[in-house]
Amino acid sequence: MVYTAHQKMATLSSCFAQLTHKAQTVFQNSAKVEAELVYLRAELIDAKAQRSVLDQELHTLLLQLHACQLQHLPGVHTEPDAERIRRRLEEELQQSPTHQHRLKEDGMQMSLLELASLHSELSQLRSENTALRNTLLALQSEVYGAKLTAKYLDKELAGRIQQLQLLGREMRGEIRDKLWRQLESEILLHRHKAVIRACRSKGNGTGGDNTIRASEPPLNDNRSQQGIDEPRFVTVQRETGEGLGISITGGREHGVPILISELEPEGAAAKCGALYVGDAILSANGKDLKQASHQEAVDILQSQLGDMCLEVQYIAAEDSDEENSLGEDMYGFS
Repeated sequence: MVYTAHQKMATLSSCFAQLTHKAQTVFQNSAKVEAELVYLRAELIDAKAQRSVLDQELHTLLLQLHACQLQHLPGVHTEPDAERIRRRLEEELQQSPTHQHRLKEDGMQMSLLELASLHSELSQLRSENTALRNTLLALQSEVYGAKLTAKYLDKELAGRIQQLQLLGREMRGEIRDKLWRQLESEILLHRHKAVIRACRSKGNGTGGDNTIRASEPPLNDNRSQQGIDEPRFVTVQRETGEGLGISITGGREHGVPILISELEPEGAAAKCGALYVGDAILSANGKDLKQASHQEAVDILQSQLGDMCLEVQYIAAEDSDEENSLGEDMYGFS
């Protein structure tokens, strides 16, 4: 048995040594590729600079050629148009970068190639900066989603632990059922708020022109301490064949009500000005959606024609114990 264990340990050691060797090989190849990338980047900048210089010299030579051709034309000095063209060519020659003196701060003259190289490098750095900024924004969005998921799971875990503790206590059945339902409703409320935060962060993000920024209804005196407004009725007026202009999420299978996740900028729902991202749709033209699945809600909303009366309820996603904004942009990117 000891011999078998020694053999297995030797096999594991061999596998680990091979893995280490392959990892070192990958790191070396990565370093070579990075060095080659830096070299190619420098070559690209030089090539762009040389091309820019050659284009400017070609333009200058063409101007000089046209000026010489104009001077050798018969009767050129008596033609007012020819004189005007000659002056224009001279002005363009004077404004050409080849004929201009560009000085450094120390007073030394900077060559045209050096200047073009600096412009090319600046353009390259700007493009790289834009790409890195987009990558950073994408990573920040992923981090926000991970934070939101962790915060929701932490609250749901706390609620489930309280339910387990409730099962171990001796109390009357009706009191236990009441407390159980209360804990279950709090868990569902936190789930609801987590989905709303995700929808509103999408509306306030950098998704382009396809969505409008998520707004919030004015503060209502009847709003409860948990941020729940009273249900309200909103009439969306539509033209013939026009859609609602909303996207929905949630449903019975997800444990959350039907929520407005997106408002199209030119849609009928956005034009009415009374619907907000995060609104829970309770009914549509009198048809109850409180226990509807996502597909059932989609079918009901698509089957309604003309103006639509929606019963909606807003639940604020921000809790009073919110420490920091999960979606705070620490870099100020837009």
